[in-house]
Amino acid sequence: MPDVVNRSFAIKLTASFAAERDVRRSANGRQIHGWDTSAHVPYGAISTFPLLRRPRLPSPVGTSQAAVRGARCSRMRPLVALMTLVVVLFSASMTTNVMATSQRAVVASTSSEADALYALREDIPKAVAATAFWAQRLANDSTDFESAWKLARACYWLGGHVPEAERRARFEQGIEAARRAAVAQPNRPDGHFWMAANMGGMAEGFGLRAGLRYRGPIKASLEKALALDAAYFDGSADRALGRWYARVPRLFGGSDAKAVEHLQRSLKYAPTSIPTHVFLAEVYLDMNRRDDARRELEAAVAAPFHPDWIPEEREFKKQAEAHLRRLR
Repeated sequence: MPDVVNRSFAIKLTASFAAERDVRRSANGRQIHGWDTSAHVPYGAISTFPLLRRPRLPSPVGTSQAAVRGARCSRMRPLVALMTLVVVLFSASMTTNVMATSQRAVVASTSSEADALYALREDIPKAVAATAFWAQRLANDSTDFESAWKLARACYWLGGHVPEAERRARFEQGIEAARRAAVAQPNRPDGHFWMAANMGGMAEGFGLRAGLRYRGPIKASLEKALALDAAYFDGSADRALGRWYARVPRLFGGSDAKAVEHLQRSLKYAPTSIPTHVFLAEVYLDMNRRDDARRELEAAVAAPFHPDWIPEEREFKKQAEAHLRRLR
């Protein structure tokens, strides 16, 4: 009995393969085993044993190669789309992980790390991280003089570089930090100077009312810093007072002559100070002294960067170059 079954199975298998061979060798339009090959080839003739051969979709005999390739492409499209989706999701996941790692890395845990981050302040997240460190230190100890004045300095930088909606808050944070520094060490110029700087940012960036509000306190803080240490930050108090006299209307105490006096005095402490040369050039332009202004602008462009103030001086050098282009 088993032999009979085996012979029957072999006969059926041979017949199936023969049928498949005949179908493949047939020409367009011929009659094979009662089937019109110009129509669809019978599914069973192609795959009698679906477990042994992958089933094929019926296709017209004589179909062009382009059509066959198109059909194959159609069958591949879902797989290609799935693979593309996997790649996109994997890339997005990797990007998110990299961004999260980068954000976690921008954190200061020591004073030296905060100083190093602030030195790279042109990368705003680094400046924000340094600011957060000093703010936390000051929250823990309101008499922490170093953290207070460094926080005020960082807020002044951020106030000029964060989005518009955040600037007021940064300047106000800087004013409060500088006030604490001045209270902690009233005989040091740091708190007084950076208080004036942040108030100056408010006065210049938030309209006439802010200018009138801070006009007097700015001058008083700068004069205090100047009296304590005229050489502080390379004559920064004289430089800022020169700017104050140049920007404030005459009705409220402004004076081009006093502006020139303070700016020239500041240059004695730092002859190559790029911002001082730019401020002095702007005063000369207001006074219609174009040759003097050109000389100061050329000096600003030619001056080397101060290692501690490269981000700020890079911006002032661009301003000097823009002024020179307008003068030519």
